[in-house]
Amino acid sequence: MPEEMTRSKERSNGLNLVRLRVLTLIEEGCRLSEIADHLSMTQPAVSFHMKKLEEETGLELYHRVHQRVLLTDAGKGLAVYAQKMSALSDQTIRYVQQFKNLSRGQLTIGSSHVPAAYILPHLIGSFRNVHPDIYLQLKVKTSAVILSMLRENQVDLAFLMAQKIDDADLEGISILEDELMLILPPSHALVQKPVITVADLQKETLILHDTSSTTRILFDEWMKEHHLLLQGSLELGSAEALKEAVEAGLGISVLSSSAVKREVKARRLVTRPLPKPIKKHAICLVYLKHMPRSPAFNAFIEMVCRQSF
Repeated sequence: MPEEMTRSKERSNGLNLVRLRVLTLIEEGCRLSEIADHLSMTQPAVSFHMKKLEEETGLELYHRVHQRVLLTDAGKGLAVYAQKMSALSDQTIRYVQQFKNLSRGQLTIGSSHVPAAYILPHLIGSFRNVHPDIYLQLKVKTSAVILSMLRENQVDLAFLMAQKIDDADLEGISILEDELMLILPPSHALVQKPVITVADLQKETLILHDTSSTTRILFDEWMKEHHLLLQGSLELGSAEALKEAVEAGLGISVLSSSAVKREVKARRLVTRPLPKPIKKHAICLVYLKHMPRSPAFNAFIEMVCRQSF
């Protein structure tokens, strides 16, 4: 490539937006004094930018007629592109400002099943009332899958049931203390018993969550610790199906207390402590410590911390 063409190519890269804005204002018929006022600079600064743009492009862009600056044909041609670039720059600034003002943005939330069903509807509703233009996406999986998605940046933050967050890369906020409880239909004989023992459970049909759920993992550990061997059991894939089965008299079950609040209040189900209670766990809001945080992310975290559960 000839040396002159190389220098011209180098000069054309990265044209200064302020200098292009000066060019568009000349095209619009503005005098240098008006351009200086519009761009909040001195007239010598305007002249400097005009000269530098000619040097950068290697083109003669201006000529003077009766004390006015007009564009040459090359200047007029460049002004067409300069106007487009200035407009795009303005749009970009507005777009960034919209994110800062929370009038635009997106937040992807991951959650295990219990928080998704019993905590997040209220939180998402409250957030959307204040920030209706933020697009929210909720992904519901088991705790293990959601934790993996968080580490792989597939979700921005996660709601999980956990006894503790033991990971140097994660930040956890405990938002609600919870515990596993026995759930029974109101007519069940164990409801009237002052103290329920492990031996009592040995005789019952237990309706269990599937093996991948945090509820089931915690309860399996409890059964192993207390040597509970099931005589009969039924496994279902969701908390809602599990509660319906207990209401129908198919057996008794174990669920987080937060998952049965409505049914207990309506007297459709009754809760009792396990014979030797499992250590309490919490519903936690979890996110990566060192990931960049958008204004939408920060606003959501602040709202969660203000809530009472």
